[in-house]
Amino acid sequence: MNCEHNIKVRILFLEEVYKISDYQIGIDIIDLRNRIEKLESCIPIEDGPEIITTVDLMSPKIGKHTTTGFINKVESKIPYIYGENDYCTWAYVYVGSGNNSVFFKATLNVEGDGPIAGSFTEWNPSLGSPHFGDVNCYTYMEQRRPGQVRIGGRHDWDKNLPCAVGYIAYKK
Repeated sequence: MNCEHNIKVRILFLEEVYKISDYQIGIDIIDLRNRIEKLESCIPIEDGPEIITTVDLMSPKIGKHTTTGFINKVESKIPYIYGENDYCTWAYVYVGSGNNSVFFKATLNVEGDGPIAGSFTEWNPSLGSPHFGDVNCYTYMEQRRPGQVRIGGRHDWDKNLPCAVGYIAYKK
């Protein structure tokens, strides 16, 4: 079904069930079109640039529990926050800066093969931690295989924005 069909169905529903005026239906149509346009602008662009990050979190040297540290990968420092307990590990990893045309994808080497939950968010470089403000961030992929987690996402801001991926993974 296309968007126009959905709008027509909603109009008929509003007219029949709620006996709403044409004026109110017009406002609803404008609202629906604005929502559809906003959603369509968030759909990943297949041929847009990608920032791909690979990080080894198999054996961080920063101890257990919530800690901030750095790991070296390809001669550069990648900030991250890492924690673990007997049941799970979790981390937020800085993946770079880019505008809304960039698709961020990070593959994290993480022990285990248990279920995961992932997120994509803003990163505050001065605090070295996840952050959120007025920008909408979207998580498009959460994948798991033994020893690895892959998270991907993008945001809707037209300026460069420092971003991070996060996950929590059960060790199993």
